[in-house]
Amino acid sequence: MSGRGQAALRAGALAVALAAGGVQVRLEPAGAANGIREGVGTGVVDFPPERVFRAVADLEHWEEWVPFLVAADAWRLPDGTVESAQRLEAPALGRPLVFTVRARAAVAGKGRARRWTLTWSHVPGSGNVAGHHGSWTLTEHSPGRTLATCRLLTDPGGDTPAWAMNQATHKMITWMFDSLPLQTNRGRYQDGE
Repeated sequence: MSGRGQAALRAGALAVALAAGGVQVRLEPAGAANGIREGVGTGVVDFPPERVFRAVADLEHWEEWVPFLVAADAWRLPDGTVESAQRLEAPALGRPLVFTVRARAAVAGKGRARRWTLTWSHVPGSGNVAGHHGSWTLTEHSPGRTLATCRLLTDPGGDTPAWAMNQATHKMITWMFDSLPLQTNRGRYQDGE
């Protein structure tokens, strides 16, 4: 099948998943020689993007809703970025993953073209992973609803099999979409707070 045909099938599958209120998660090649793939999840969250963004950008509270994340703290740097030390314990990986990420939040555009983005990446030399990066991109789906896309890649390094990390990434993104509405519903993310 041509690249165009595959893209059309993916777009159709995404439309079906979103119409049903679900999330579509896929694993994409990341160019890693070890077979680690980048997870990409897209779904609709039944809150306005401004409020969802407050929840995803609150790295200090990620352990409340991000699966396998058992500890996270955060501190703001002078340049406006945020660093967060994190500990991930996914049983399939065989060992805890500890690392620090540096995150940057941005809002661009106006009206329906407005986009809220949080990107993060592993601080080199921190922890016991070979690499880690990800992002949340939010746009208005319809009034009071958010179209959210999460991208996530974790390379644990060592002898963790790629299949185990890829499976954990797929599950993690699915479960993040399941728990994000509950996190977003917390009072601390209401307008003006």
